[in-house]
Amino acid sequence: MSHSTTNSTDLSLSDVIVPVCYTRLVLIYDYVINDLEKPLLKFLHHYCRSAFKQILDNKLVDPVERPKIFTRKINRNLSVASLNVEQSDIFPYGRTPDDHSPLFFLHQFTVRDGTLLAIGVHHRLTDGHGLIHLLYRFSIWLSKVQIPFQFEHDRSLIAKRIAPTILYEHREYYIEDSSLFSSAISQSEIETDVIVKRYKKDNLFSKLKITGKHVSFNDVLVAWLTKLISRIRRVPRETIVRVGMPTNGRPVLRLEEDYFGNCVFYIYIPFLMSDLQSMSVNDLSERVHEERKRCMTRAYIESALAYIKYNTAKPNHRVCPIFNLFGEYDLTFTNWSRFPMYQIDFGRGPPRRVFLPPGNRRNGMITILPTSEEDNEIELYIRLDKRYIVELSKTLSTYEIQKQAVA
Repeated sequence: MSHSTTNSTDLSLSDVIVPVCYTRLVLIYDYVINDLEKPLLKFLHHYCRSAFKQILDNKLVDPVERPKIFTRKINRNLSVASLNVEQSDIFPYGRTPDDHSPLFFLHQFTVRDGTLLAIGVHHRLTDGHGLIHLLYRFSIWLSKVQIPFQFEHDRSLIAKRIAPTILYEHREYYIEDSSLFSSAISQSEIETDVIVKRYKKDNLFSKLKITGKHVSFNDVLVAWLTKLISRIRRVPRETIVRVGMPTNGRPVLRLEEDYFGNCVFYIYIPFLMSDLQSMSVNDLSERVHEERKRCMTRAYIESALAYIKYNTAKPNHRVCPIFNLFGEYDLTFTNWSRFPMYQIDFGRGPPRRVFLPPGNRRNGMITILPTSEEDNEIELYIRLDKRYIVELSKTLSTYEIQKQAVA
């Protein structure tokens, strides 16, 4: 396993296909955390020096000026309860980094009775898995617990997994002319809002009459929400509803979870609306499970890397995830429910809440987060056209085990 320096400055094939944006989140603590600047910079210097780099021409390079990774704000007149985090933007940087933005940042906002940590990472530096494990290990390092802290920074490991030839039709990607303006994450202007709900696995499976032995909580959530939201959207019967899911490829490619870079691959499932109307959630869950199983094999992912390599080698060609082109009837699911967010403890306990920041997220984006309660409980963030928010929220509430407490 390599140490904090990279073996290659080149970004991997998995890095270059993700959007140029920050992955951002807020950790909310009900206690005041000591100033994190010095320990954070020391930790990054020893274990993640790539955080101090700059991305230029798909390479990690040394910047002319050291980036501003840590910022702080203190307001003792405010309390955690008085802050409306849904409507506040406490981030020092916007959603899209430029050539001078840091690849990683942490903003420590201290109030009278607590601390908010607003954190972001350039998506081409690492994925959500890498970000959360970086924060988790930083918190453990601060507690002086003796465990290995090495990250694997060798991005050439992805290139070693490329299949000799393309073996499958990879509908989860499309080719774009890189000389033109990117169409990534583009939609017509639709006014959206967010619904936040919590569900427990056993309770939801019982209410939805799930009998499939192999389906996961994620399979059921994807099937149920696709069926429900498509009905509320009144999608025409012969329309294809497209569903996209990014997924962690580390276990399939036999990379350690310590790999610090992007290892995101994509699952694409088209549903005919007539099938969504006629099939039960149980049967749709089985279909999601089978499609996910088909795409999450080593042969399939290595073929996907071969597809990306072949097409990015062509002049003015760029490979993008297909859900960048999704429209008003389509859905994207991102599942972070297995990340150790509620184990990020800075001395007096885990965060009281993990929050996704407000921003111009697109219609039909659904994020699945863990909760502080138990392994089989999740929190859903559903961003949808405002026209459907009231009806969807009312329907979803009938399946809730408890109401969400808002910070």
